[in-house]
Amino acid sequence: MRFSSSALVLGTLAAGQATAASMYHGKQHNHAARHADILKAHHQGRSLKARDTSLLSAVDGDMIKNLGFSASGLNPTSASGLSPWIGDDGQFTNEFINQGEEDLVLAVWGPQGSWVNAVTPQLTISIPSSGSKTVSFPIGWSGAWAPVHSGSQLVNGQIFDTWGEGTFAPPYSVVDVSREVNMKGRSMAIHTPQCISDMDTCVFKCSDESVEQCLTGYELVNCATGSQAGANFGTYEGAASGGCGGMGDSAALKTYLG
Repeated sequence: MRFSSSALVLGTLAAGQATAASMYHGKQHNHAARHADILKAHHQGRSLKARDTSLLSAVDGDMIKNLGFSASGLNPTSASGLSPWIGDDGQFTNEFINQGEEDLVLAVWGPQGSWVNAVTPQLTISIPSSGSKTVSFPIGWSGAWAPVHSGSQLVNGQIFDTWGEGTFAPPYSVVDVSREVNMKGRSMAIHTPQCISDMDTCVFKCSDESVEQCLTGYELVNCATGSQAGANFGTYEGAASGGCGGMGDSAALKTYLG
């Protein structure tokens, strides 16, 4: 179901927030959940720079507005508090590579929330087919990202597709691919220097693979500790937790978007 910008208002957010919150916060990475309130406070108090409009094309800006985004991202090009920025000069970088045949917009959000119909994402970047953009993440960042295409949808104000999730807080930094939001979402693979999370490995999936999405009943699969360098598996408040860790004090990642 596609939501129009008029339908994606705060009332819709309030109605869906209780369930949608479980998607994002229900399985925070190891050690990330206990820092969430601190990170949120830092985000709310940070000084943000002016929006760089050159990183999001006018066509893509109209697309996400019509989809229901409350605003485009601020898209800083240098370090800006706890916001990620476009550039390769951070301790943790992630090159997002568009391997699909369609152009896309990469949306990145932090602990303020994933409801892009009501919360301004930190980044919204145009990436053409066969193109790439590198993003730097500050120490202490925790959040997620997802691609947006011309045929994308928002459900409960969230991007209805495969998500990538990350926490960059040495020594507990970890990333993973998350499929519970949309089990039929587009392909994604995150490569750290020593570990891979993709659609089948070190990935969060619904236990019942016949369902479209799940708020509970999910699992982290093919990610046993030691199954590959950096892989780790555990539980947090009774739910599966883990992903690709072991990144040390800095790391250059690559995320392949299908």
